[in-house]
Amino acid sequence: MKTVRRITGIILIISAAALSFAGENGESAPDEGALKIAVIDFDGVVDRVMLNTLKRRVDEAVEDGADILLFELTTKGGALSSANEIADLILGQKAHTIMFVKKEALSAGVLISLAAKEVYIQPDAMFGLAAPWDLADLFFSDEETRKELGPLREKMKSQLLDKYRRICEKNKYNYDLVRSMIEFEKEFIVVVYIDHDGNTDQTVIPRRSLDSFRTKYEVIEPKGGWQPLGEGVLILNGEQASQFGLGSKVAGTREDIIETIKDQYADKAGISLDDPQRDSLVQVKEYKRTWWEVLITFLAQPLPWITIFMIGLLGLFIEFKTPGFGVPGAIGAACIFLFFFISYVAALATWIEPIMFTIGVVLMLLEIFVIPGFGAAGISGILLMAAAAVLAMQDFTFPTTEFQWSHMLKNAGWLSLGLIFLLAAAWAFARYFPRARGVAGHIIAFGPEPAEVHGGAAKDDIHAGLVGQSGSAETALRPAGRAIINGRRYDVVTRGSFIDPHDKIIVTEVSGNRIVVRRAEA
Repeated sequence: MKTVRRITGIILIISAAALSFAGENGESAPDEGALKIAVIDFDGVVDRVMLNTLKRRVDEAVEDGADILLFELTTKGGALSSANEIADLILGQKAHTIMFVKKEALSAGVLISLAAKEVYIQPDAMFGLAAPWDLADLFFSDEETRKELGPLREKMKSQLLDKYRRICEKNKYNYDLVRSMIEFEKEFIVVVYIDHDGNTDQTVIPRRSLDSFRTKYEVIEPKGGWQPLGEGVLILNGEQASQFGLGSKVAGTREDIIETIKDQYADKAGISLDDPQRDSLVQVKEYKRTWWEVLITFLAQPLPWITIFMIGLLGLFIEFKTPGFGVPGAIGAACIFLFFFISYVAALATWIEPIMFTIGVVLMLLEIFVIPGFGAAGISGILLMAAAAVLAMQDFTFPTTEFQWSHMLKNAGWLSLGLIFLLAAAWAFARYFPRARGVAGHIIAFGPEPAEVHGGAAKDDIHAGLVGQSGSAETALRPAGRAIINGRRYDVVTRGSFIDPHDKIIVTEVSGNRIVVRRAEA
């Protein structure tokens, strides 16, 4: 009996200690009456990677029963298509959504911010400049030029403005002020007016819209003339956005916003601000990006991404120039795999792009080793490899909008810069490692067998007598091909330059079965 009591006492002590430990580390069961706030930060370029990591964390927060989604945003902008999807994701949430702009929310960041039901902006944070750069000529042109724009581009402009209008109407933001952040204007002015409730307020409007503004509100004419606020596309700081009636609020830190939420919730619950229970009214949980998402976010940026691809191609080139399958080939293959893997994780590519690239490599190898000359197979291989690389960097196949065209051209530009780096690196390798024997050096001549080597002659002396001999190219040498030397047919390779069929050649070097030739001087 004493033993049972002793065991029971030990169990109770251990249970009490476990409960105490859980409480100290915040792992105890949450108060069911507490307001759950999920904090989700995202910054950097707006793209598919941002969309995917944001969606994962939002789904996790909703599954945990979050009542408020508090987003923290810092961005200079990015892909409009991704910004649209992020905005729709935020608009579709049943939980109350709050956007906290910490340093800046420019371009596509404006669309994302306004999708939240409340927007807080740091006092000095920049907000605006929402005209997408690829549509800049739509907004930065005069009336005469706009009439010349095609119907597709006008439709795109209309769709973009309509998206902002619907979001502003739903979340009660000042659409006229937001529109000034999108369209180019020659002059903005600060207007003081009396609203429909009889309150005095102020906002920023284009100078040309003053007459139409007077038809809606009673404008207080300034004594010293209208106060100009610059030209171009409107950009405001947090203080100005709140002052000029955007509908946003000012907050310095996340904690300021959470304290405001506590005050509002305490007021509804009838709890005084100095009541100790106030701090237990809300439960805050931060949903961070995983280390894997941080890594993919970095690698998916154009410069590191295309660099990985070019290192992969360079590794394969070096492996081709050197014997065996060693370190360069392994690194090259790993980088090519990583390039397409990043694209797959970012939801930009499927299995089609790697297959296209593989077919392109096979066609290139066929062109070098099987098919003489440099024709359809080689060109098709290069085009397939380039197309696979470009498609892996975008979430569409054929561009149908102005933005998609510009995005595809940007990807092609990055690829072109990468190819320049690749060619320079390949030239440097060929220049400073000219004697590296690669696959081309293992091509065996199929002419009549050379005379038997007597007295244990070295293998490198088999064709030694050909050095200095003349002949003609039977096929195009680009750089490998066939040549006729002293009436015999040999597989040969040039030192970089291409030689057309029937051109005169001269043997400059023999190394084993590798015969190096150059064009004979006329």
